[in-house]
Amino acid sequence: MKKRFFPYLLLLAGVGALLTSCDKKDDEPDHGTITGNDMIIRSISVEDGANIAPIDEMTVSYNNLVAINNNLSASVNGSLVQVYVSPEDGMKLVIPLNCEWNKEYKVTVPDGLVYCKDNANLAAKGFSISFTTQSVKEEPKLDQNLTNPNATQEAKALYEELLSNYGKVMYSGAMGGVAWETTYTDYINQVNDGAGYPKVVGFDFIHIAYSPANWIDYGDITPVENVWKEGSIPTITWHWNVPNVVNGEVVDSKLLSYNNTFSPLEALTPGTVQNEIAEADIKKVAGYLKLLQDANIPVLFRPFHEAAGDYTWGPWFWWGKDGTDATIQLWNHLRDEFENTYGLNNLIWVWTMQTSSQGRFADIDVIRKAYPGDEKVDIVGVDLYPDKPLTDQSSQFQLVNAVVEGKKIITLSEVGNLIDPESAFTNNALWSYFMNWYDFSDRDKGVFGFGDWNAQQVKYAGKEYSNVWAAVANSPYVMNR
Repeated sequence: MKKRFFPYLLLLAGVGALLTSCDKKDDEPDHGTITGNDMIIRSISVEDGANIAPIDEMTVSYNNLVAINNNLSASVNGSLVQVYVSPEDGMKLVIPLNCEWNKEYKVTVPDGLVYCKDNANLAAKGFSISFTTQSVKEEPKLDQNLTNPNATQEAKALYEELLSNYGKVMYSGAMGGVAWETTYTDYINQVNDGAGYPKVVGFDFIHIAYSPANWIDYGDITPVENVWKEGSIPTITWHWNVPNVVNGEVVDSKLLSYNNTFSPLEALTPGTVQNEIAEADIKKVAGYLKLLQDANIPVLFRPFHEAAGDYTWGPWFWWGKDGTDATIQLWNHLRDEFENTYGLNNLIWVWTMQTSSQGRFADIDVIRKAYPGDEKVDIVGVDLYPDKPLTDQSSQFQLVNAVVEGKKIITLSEVGNLIDPESAFTNNALWSYFMNWYDFSDRDKGVFGFGDWNAQQVKYAGKEYSNVWAAVANSPYVMNR
């Protein structure tokens, strides 16, 4: 969620006096190094000489409300661009860039393009900034083996299959549902014009606290077993709901997994209430996963997804609230418990990589610091909710590929609207698989649709929905069951 700020500066010269200047306050620190009259640059989102991931725009923050001289223009690599004032922050200039990978850029803002909104006589001096965007290796050197040396034969065979098809075809996929079900994928199979059942089917341990019950029993592996026997691949997410712990006591039953007092570091500390709860949940989930291993079923396992949230605005799940280092410790602890304490070797570990900072691409070094490491991750996924279907999201793909240096299979581990496979293939961004998050516009009536996530309402439903799924499922670059 974007934070909205509405800064303003109002200087009164006295009762009855007119507003005649936008001078900064005497005690205001001079954050910028470029000044002109009294219009001062406080910050620029890109440093001169930086080497960064491609970005769509750069921003320049001033000490006063900004206006633009429409008789002048900024330029990017000599081409004129239309700048504008941020609607969320009237003291910020926005310069569109739409950068590409592995390219040099020079941004020039002329003298007088920016002036004080309340006093046109106060104009800012111009400036130039040069930077480069990072390169992406053309030929990925994919890790050929799973990170667990004791992986089951079924897990190894599944990974080899994913390797052999990577870059050639993209597996279709969707959530079966979050109640240990296949309601959503069953419906998709009916509307995708005969292309076939989704190749990847998603499940979730979100209701682990309530199992076993008459409506949810993870001990009944029939839904997953049926999916596997019919030729689809199960992927399991863990929306890990936890109790609210205050002063060492559980004060509520189960809460949503965000906005919670539950601490990742406390969960890792023996003797704490959080640790006791976490270890009990880990043991319980391990028991259910062991049933799948005993049935020779491998699983694309995706815990602690979307951990960092937005690197600037913060996380939205409890497992990210103590910072990225704590999340990595949780990841490593869970792997150690599952593999060494409970003997689980049927899991292919999928790490969901967060890529945004203030809603834009984060720096590669920031993303890499939040990554558990190649030796702890088998597949890297991204969760995306584009505003419309049939985009390729290739810039996201290339960013993640640059972070892992082409060593890992990259997937859309969760996606709202579907991806255009032809465009993705053309742009060398053919995701290994996508898993469409289920979206019921009216679950009781069995009506499905893609969500317009920004407007929080269904945008594509009924026949439009069917057409989109059919278009993707019937692509020569997509493999269904």
